Amino acid sequence: MNNMISTSTINFLNSNSGAIQAFSTILLVIITAYYAFQTRKTVREMKNSREDARLPIIRLSIDGPYTSGLSSDYSNFDFKFENIGYGLALDVIFKLPTRKDIQIGNVNIGEQGCHNLYLETDETKKLLELPASDRFIYLNYKDIFDRKITTICYFEFKGERKEWRQLKIINWRLIL
Repeated sequence: MNNMISTSTINFLNSNSGAIQAFSTILLVIITAYYAFQTRKTVREMKNSREDARLPIIRLSIDGPYTSGLSSDYSNFDFKFENIGYGLALDVIFKLPTRKDIQIGNVNIGEQGCHNLYLETDETKKLLELPASDRFIYLNYKDIFDRKITTICYFEFKGERKEWRQLKIINWRLIL
């Protein structure tokens, strides 16, 4: 009896070997495609992880206004920046709501810098009069993978006298 089952099984396999081989091949192609898809996803995640590990993050702080030695018509602000991320920040530009772009250049990992900015009294007054929703400074830069990064720094004024208030960063958001 046992011999009959194995003989009939072998006869079945022999007579349908082409169909069985075609089915096995299709199944193997599906499994291989699935593994290729999963490998592709893994490679993308590794690439994103590698790029994020080299992300520059520029932190901005502002000191001022100070009275300018030039004239009482100007206020002096110190825009201090630092790269607290793990990558080089390329083509750093910051922009006040009342002024054109100010180019800083490249900022290395851990590098700190300061940009003195003299604002005319009228421009300082314009900053003071901005509604809270418009009080932000854009920091635009790229990383070594040519991704564009924008940091939005929201600021407020602190101080009692309207003509002598300090700008203070109250919140910042990183946008990739």
